Amino acid sequence: MGCARRRRHRSGTNVALEIAKGGMIKGLGAQLPYDQGVAEAILAAYALIGKETSLYVAVPALPVNHKNILDSWNTVYHADASKTIQDAAKK
Repeated sequence: MGCARRRRHRSGTNVALEIAKGGMIKGLGAQLPYDQGVAEAILAAYALIGKETSLYVAVPALPVNHKNILDSWNTVYHADASKTIQDAAKK
């Protein structure tokens, strides 16, 4: 994992932990970079085969809060949250 990616993941872990334990951060709108990449790849493929596409495509932010932190983590990172986040979310 690249250094910049590790920093982003660590930052995501810190914020998720704060939400999971009911700390000062109550929620956020998470970006979905993987899903955005998939959408862009599909649009590129459509362009190659001459299929018409929208001029502008965006993936909406994912609302994240204490109730959906574990599902949201899985949606964003395509992996389960760490045990620390899972334990904090259960309290």
